[in-house]
Amino acid sequence: MPGAKIKKKFFDNKIFCRHCNWRFKAVDRIDGYAWTCARHGNFEDDCGTRSYTNQEICDAFINVYNRLKQNEKVILDETIYQLQTLKSRVSGGNEAIIEIDKQIAALSEQKRLYSELYRSSVIDEIIYTENTDSLQGQITELRARRLKILNEDEEENCIEELRELKRLLQTFPESICEMREDIFDSIVEKIYIEENGAIMICLKCGLELKSEV
Repeated sequence: MPGAKIKKKFFDNKIFCRHCNWRFKAVDRIDGYAWTCARHGNFEDDCGTRSYTNQEICDAFINVYNRLKQNEKVILDETIYQLQTLKSRVSGGNEAIIEIDKQIAALSEQKRLYSELYRSSVIDEIIYTENTDSLQGQITELRARRLKILNEDEEENCIEELRELKRLLQTFPESICEMREDIFDSIVEKIYIEENGAIMICLKCGLELKSEV
């Protein structure tokens, strides 16, 4: 049964009301508990957003995840392409990032060659270790510079987060039929309950996808 194996109140501090921006809290019921806006019943201008069972929240995530996997190229690749195109039109792309990526690729290739030479006994372990450690240090420094630039570049940071989501999705199954806490924690930032009752799954890359269940 979807959602049956998740920890009790797994969604605590993860569900928010779009109408009043309060978080949803778990309310005990005879048949278990339900998620309801914490503002409900506490103020004169009561929040009218409906409550949801744990099962409904789980089903919403399962629905969004499966659609995301099935339409990955349309949802992610197209979004990345559009952002890259817009960024290129506005600024011509980030030349610093492009140059750093070239340097990292060149250093990584040098590391690979040293590994082949060591495996073939052309060089000894001391030479191999000294050179690969030096190369790795340069790569680490370049990646730190790259991250600093990304943090200062909103569009590039967004593109990088979308790429990271693509990488994560490649490690996960094509579809799921029950709740997976590990997948949820890896890709979801929060859940919003809309005023019309719709469940919106907000991904860490900034995308928001509406559940169709």
